Amino acid sequence: MKVNKNMNNNNKDNEEGKNQDNNFLEKIWVSLHLSLERDLLEDYPLGPPGSDSNSGQLNSPSPNLNEKVVEQEGSEDSSCDDSCVEKSLADKHHSMMKEFKRIILAYGESTRFYHNTEHLCNVFQAFSIVPSVVHSHGVSGNTIGVKNSGSNNKKSKFNFSNISPILGFAVFYHDMVYDATSPPAQNEKESAKESLRYLNHLLAGRDHDLSDHVSQMILSTIDHKPHLNSPEEKYFLDADLSILGATEYIYFQAAANIRKEYAHFNDEDFNRGRSAVLQKFLERDTIYYSSIFQSKCEQQARTNIKKEILKLSV
Repeated sequence: MKVNKNMNNNNKDNEEGKNQDNNFLEKIWVSLHLSLERDLLEDYPLGPPGSDSNSGQLNSPSPNLNEKVVEQEGSEDSSCDDSCVEKSLADKHHSMMKEFKRIILAYGESTRFYHNTEHLCNVFQAFSIVPSVVHSHGVSGNTIGVKNSGSNNKKSKFNFSNISPILGFAVFYHDMVYDATSPPAQNEKESAKESLRYLNHLLAGRDHDLSDHVSQMILSTIDHKPHLNSPEEKYFLDADLSILGATEYIYFQAAANIRKEYAHFNDEDFNRGRSAVLQKFLERDTIYYSSIFQSKCEQQARTNIKKEILKLSV
């Protein structure tokens, strides 16, 4: 009977942990859209060229629409304009949250033990050591609660102003498609396509390089080498590998979860393949590309990797 109670408590804790992760990620998702909207309104105050600004896309109603509402104030049709604005905003929110649910469902697949929502949270948490990255795509100045990695769900204040939409959307989509049985690079390519699908819809024809940059950053995780060679891309790649520089206990927990994702491999094949991947990281001049991650994580990452390779060779 005690075992059943413990199992129930563990299930309850796991469910609460997932809810906390999802709430945290939802705040980031909404904040990224607000940040991007501010940036787009500066570039396209009247909406995309040749389009109706009241189309349910990302940008807010244009001044032209507001003028029409003022002109018709007091008339029978004014409520129609107001309702159209409300419907536009409601459509935007519905589309945004529908996509967020798709992402959460993808990362919540039963075959994922490492590449899940906890991984997303930990990548965002890793940005807490990064100085503010001001990019042309805008930043958000919100301060939100964030889960500390390996800290029993304790909350700390996390300044989201150091994450631009490029970083945020790249993190959300970089492992959206993940099947450990897929051929090399297929997951990354499919994840990049998912980012293009949504962001191109979100931008609605605006001449904006966000979609391409996010896609390229996701593709850079194939070999974990910078393609754009931008500071943001380096921070993104470093944050994705921040688990390598975690404490030994957390590192080997993650390694065990990765092994579960590759349960279709026998131990001999998995150990050989995993060792080869890890050895490539050791052969780099530095595992991390940014000086901040090098100073915070490099030494511990190399120690962890050497210990795992030794363990895999036994």
